[in-house]
Amino acid sequence: YVTRTLDGDRAFGGFPAAADAFADCDTDIGQLDGQLLYAAEYLVTGTLGLAYPGSARAMQTLKEMATNLGLVRYVDVNWRPVFWQCPEAEARRAVREYLEGAALIKATADEAAWLFEMDRDLVLEKPFKVLRQCPGALGVLITDGPEGCAYAFADYGGRIPAFNVPVVDATGAGDAFTAGFLHRVITLSDE
Repeated sequence: YVTRTLDGDRAFGGFPAAADAFADCDTDIGQLDGQLLYAAEYLVTGTLGLAYPGSARAMQTLKEMATNLGLVRYVDVNWRPVFWQCPEAEARRAVREYLEGAALIKATADEAAWLFEMDRDLVLEKPFKVLRQCPGALGVLITDGPEGCAYAFADYGGRIPAFNVPVVDATGAGDAFTAGFLHRVITLSDE
């Protein structure tokens, strides 16, 4: 289950030791209609499925297919230690390997600090240091809840403030950010 604090932040709890009964761990490449990828321009994935062997294989296959088809791969890092049964170093390595070749990478400040073993403040103040850790990436987006987002692309970077909105539940905030960002990218590329 997911609980939330009074200010809307969430915490994951109540999952059994082998938390393998949720959608992210049940990705089955055999269930995918491969024709959908031929019509796509983007492949958007998280990283939580990497914690489970079957889903990890499916995600690696999707990564290879996206590369072969020339799709823009956007990866939203999802670090939830409760779902990983291996040591953190092994999880970190699996996520970093999965990021290879991704064009756009989104992570929270805490996730970026964990993944790249950097200080949390540093990833927000100097997002180019994160970008340099992601060979081949066009850009990184580092979200920080109500404090906004740090970003780095080839020749520009910085921070932008968050919209001031009332928060009831922060679950899905990263997904909403991703949807808004990609909508704008697609809109601008169509103009």
